[in-house]
Amino acid sequence: MDNQPIIKETSPINIGGDIVFKKTKNKKKPRYKIFLNIIFYIIIASLSGAITAKILVDKELAKITIDGNGKSVFLNTKEKREAMSEIANKVSASVVSISKIVYGKNVEIESGAGTIIREDGYIVTNQRIVYKADEIKVKLSNNKVYVGQVVGSDPVLDIAVIKIDEVGLPAVIIGDSSKVKMDDEVISIGNPNANAFQGAISYGVVENANQRISATDRQIRQPVSYNAIRTDIEIFAGNTGGPLCNLNGEMIGINNNILSYTEKATKSGFAIAIEDAKPIIDILMKRGNTLKLGLGIYGDKAIPKNGVDGVSGVYVRDVLKDSEAYKAGIRPTDIITSINDINITEVEDISRVLRTSQEGHIAVCKVWRNGEYESINVKLDYYRMLS
Repeated sequence: MDNQPIIKETSPINIGGDIVFKKTKNKKKPRYKIFLNIIFYIIIASLSGAITAKILVDKELAKITIDGNGKSVFLNTKEKREAMSEIANKVSASVVSISKIVYGKNVEIESGAGTIIREDGYIVTNQRIVYKADEIKVKLSNNKVYVGQVVGSDPVLDIAVIKIDEVGLPAVIIGDSSKVKMDDEVISIGNPNANAFQGAISYGVVENANQRISATDRQIRQPVSYNAIRTDIEIFAGNTGGPLCNLNGEMIGINNNILSYTEKATKSGFAIAIEDAKPIIDILMKRGNTLKLGLGIYGDKAIPKNGVDGVSGVYVRDVLKDSEAYKAGIRPTDIITSINDINITEVEDISRVLRTSQEGHIAVCKVWRNGEYESINVKLDYYRMLS
């Protein structure tokens, strides 16, 4: 029995209608096959180790790469945290603490944050942070304190520019908010304590890159709208007025906690898009007021009548006397349907179309009057009105 081969039951076969099992002998493998198998496993293990080592080395050497769209791309979570912290620390040098003193109260109010936008002392912040201030104090990241002067402010967009008497300051790099997309990662930087500089750094993602905000200019009783960036970062007293940055360390928005409150988005934060803020900042730095580039008219949205004669555009309610629009021939009851071949349907569209224009440029206005269209050229100027 001991010399009999071992029989194994394997796959059944059919012989003359009866099912029987094929009997096979258990033969020992040749030694050379065993040797080849050992060599094969050694090679696989070596290759696996080499690939793993290469991945680890590549991750260590390339913490951040830039993709085709100019975005920063992180390779793993640890390096992402380290790189984002490095970006935040760099931008924090451009973030200041702003406090104001109101005479009669004899109390220094810790208002919020601001961002150095020019190395010669210009700082942008929220308008309400410096509103009704008799004295403004600005503390830099190096704890030096300066007296700030309000250059100008715009209550509609809640933007103010202040200046301190210093040069060689670390100015933030201004980015392009028009390139921001939903789910982009962002960094919010502020200062929750004006008496001890502590950068309030928060990380999050963009929920809406073009949140349209509507407001009313109370001085001229005209509607105005602008873009804000909505994120999942909570904006509070410490980081309002500070910068919202992309992963390249560029400022893409101005944090605003009042917007976060008024828009009833308690779990979201808002920042005024820098592309909408830049024209206002430039005007404030040049003129110190909130005059806006426009035609010189008061308007309302035109409601089209039923039928083929219905016209969409901005109904001219009044024209500022001695304005360029008046000189060019635009009159009340005219309907402006386009400017520079761009259709106009609401009053806010006028400022949107003229955003990239400059004083003295010509706006070609298509006007509907008495059942006919006319083309009227209007030289642009600054007015205390939106349109």
